[in-house]
Amino acid sequence: MFKKLLNQAIVNFELVTQSPLYIKQNTSLLDPTAFDGTYISCYLDDQRIPIIPGTSMKGVFRSFFEKMLGEEACDILDTRQDSNKCLKTIKEYEEKLKSSNKKDKTNNFDEELEKLKDFSRGKLNYYLSCPACKVFGSQRLKSRMLFDDAKAKEGFKISSRSSTPIDRISGAAKEKGLNTFEYVDWGVFEAKVTLVNFFNWQLKLLLEIFERIDEGILTFGGYSSKGFGRMKVENVTIKVRYYGEMKGKAKDGYSQNALFAERVFNNKEVKEKLQSIDFLDKNQWAKVELKDEQIL
Repeated sequence: MFKKLLNQAIVNFELVTQSPLYIKQNTSLLDPTAFDGTYISCYLDDQRIPIIPGTSMKGVFRSFFEKMLGEEACDILDTRQDSNKCLKTIKEYEEKLKSSNKKDKTNNFDEELEKLKDFSRGKLNYYLSCPACKVFGSQRLKSRMLFDDAKAKEGFKISSRSSTPIDRISGAAKEKGLNTFEYVDWGVFEAKVTLVNFFNWQLKLLLEIFERIDEGILTFGGYSSKGFGRMKVENVTIKVRYYGEMKGKAKDGYSQNALFAERVFNNKEVKEKLQSIDFLDKNQWAKVELKDEQIL
């Protein structure tokens, strides 16, 4: 389903800390005077700056969607074909496809997939996967939502704090349990998420996740039970591209060049255009052909 580039939504936004942020650097330091834990960072123009890894954001976003789906979602950490919901379904269909008795339709499973008999393997894998795998990928599918690392802008503030475990019986601090760590006290992180060959319900899901971040339901990093990791999404711009010639769309605000038609939306404009879309609608999940999808 990625052999041809059909559309893109390039979503740029800022994540502003509303409480301290602590995403631990895994690399151990040999300096005995160093903190027990320090924030994850990278070097940009010879300056050490905090980052929110794209993998961390993807994990937070996917986890939220899986909770919304409940039993509709598979266990992505289970990579066994016999127990993972998506892999098991795909395997069962592949076995039916190889079966010599292909005309024996004993259940609705075959009848439902009769319309897909001419589809490519990629489209079949997509159709048979759970909604979370359709968006974020799996062992059989590439993710449609790509995450860049979010890098802190200038002006961020770093602080340190000590914590210690409490003895559950005495209520006193345990000996030799002091842990001192560095964290981002305040910062603005420039983030980017790119949707490739997306359906409108998948973009609507992303905007819904932004709202849950603003509400403090979704947090980032460690010590979230202590109030860490709350963020706010600001300055959202969404650049939508449809590849190929898009006749008659220039009047709707799109600019056409040799490769694609493009328009830049703000958050409010896209919400209005997707108002009728329900990202939890099974009819939306069942869509496979992008050519039938409504243009924003």
